[in-house]
Amino acid sequence: AHSGIDARLVERVAARQLVQMVERDWTNLLMRGMARGAFPVRDAHTLGLAVLGMIVSVWRWYRPTGAIPLSEISELIEGCVVRMVAE
Repeated sequence: AHSGIDARLVERVAARQLVQMVERDWTNLLMRGMARGAFPVRDAHTLGLAVLGMIVSVWRWYRPTGAIPLSEISELIEGCVVRMVAE
């Protein structure tokens, strides 16, 4: 019984570490862009979390059989992210 619990805990810890790595990478990317003057300077960590939140949320409402093709959704999300970061 314990091995199943242990495996789930290990999996959860690994997933959390992956999330933290992705968040850190986005923060670093935004900080580099801000340092080079490509983006306005602001809280890169919070901005990164907001960007990731928008991107990750697509899985909750996107349906392959829905009215809007994935390519249009991709363009919409990309445009929103660019505006969030660049303006």
